[in-house]
Amino acid sequence: MEKDIHSSISRFSQLIDSLYQAPVHPRGFEPFLEQMVGEFRLADAVFHIQSNYRGELVSGWMAGPQIDAVIEYIEQDLARGNIINDFIAANPIGRFYSLNKHIGRQHDLTPQEQKVEDWFDRHGFCDVATALIGHADGNIAFLSVHRNQSESPLDETELYLLEKLVPHIQRAFSLYQQFKTSQQYTNNLTQIISQLPHAALLYDSKGAYVAANHKAKDLLALQENVKLLPSELSFCDATLRHEFLLNVQETLHLVRVRNHDACKVMHLSSQRGGLTLLFVAIGLEAQTIPQGYPLSAESNQLMEEGIGCIIYLYDREKSATLNPTLLKPIFNFTDAETEVCQLLALGYSRDEIAQLSHRSPHTIKDHIKSIYSKTGTGKQSDLIATILTSPAHTP
Repeated sequence: MEKDIHSSISRFSQLIDSLYQAPVHPRGFEPFLEQMVGEFRLADAVFHIQSNYRGELVSGWMAGPQIDAVIEYIEQDLARGNIINDFIAANPIGRFYSLNKHIGRQHDLTPQEQKVEDWFDRHGFCDVATALIGHADGNIAFLSVHRNQSESPLDETELYLLEKLVPHIQRAFSLYQQFKTSQQYTNNLTQIISQLPHAALLYDSKGAYVAANHKAKDLLALQENVKLLPSELSFCDATLRHEFLLNVQETLHLVRVRNHDACKVMHLSSQRGGLTLLFVAIGLEAQTIPQGYPLSAESNQLMEEGIGCIIYLYDREKSATLNPTLLKPIFNFTDAETEVCQLLALGYSRDEIAQLSHRSPHTIKDHIKSIYSKTGTGKQSDLIATILTSPAHTP
């Protein structure tokens, strides 16, 4: 066994190299997780940062063929029923603890814990292992991996090798914490969003808040339900916070995994006027950056892959002004379609548009179908992204 272990460790030099590149890599720990999935034949690998042992996911990187299952876990807020983290809290840190080897299936589960077990079985998992990596901005960082039933559960050798990685992961994460405020790509992107004509927020590759431009700060200052803090966008309502964090994670991860929405849309209501939030994954290449932006010389290799998420904010009553005299000829809309498209771009639903325009929902549905056909889009989020980047839109 010892000989096999040393032989296996020698194969992981590239994995270690990838790990120590993570603190300054545009995608953070994601390339390391991708290699980890391949080396250990995993269904997924998730470096997740939570508010507490059973708290919601605040941010995180993820990789593997079953990311959809992880997103579902976040969407259903299953962390509250995760018994694995309870076991970790009662045992020494710096180790990977697995369901199969250390914990075992439990009886007399609470309803929330049963939901986690049902989710685990439904997605065909046979084992999960988790390690506590450290703390970040008052939160707890974990690394979790799942094995699918097409593979056997993690054995002693694999768990030993995973534990050998833990000190390296802890050092790399500590370096990431030190470097994250001075990473050149983050500084560059912050400069870019500061010059955008739209109110915008910038989130990094793990879904953590980075920056907001002045237009976004001014717009958010008028809202009663949200508050922009130095380190995050804070919500008064836990449901809205959960929806927001889920949209960020889906935008970051599902776009690359499968043919998912180009962006996500979320609506915030307020007595002072509602906001529409448009979530867009970003992955810049040097040649796509307009001339005149203050980028450093080394940024010629800025980004070839997704590195974060920009969230555009639109005041549903004021911001997104569409010029109908341009909108109509650009897309060959009828007068009715032009009116409906303007309301769609402001984030209104079909029923809201029917009420505002004094038409039946069925008629509005037909108009929307025609609008999608003429603009080459399939969903409201895609349409908003198309319209708001067209000459017909005036910020």
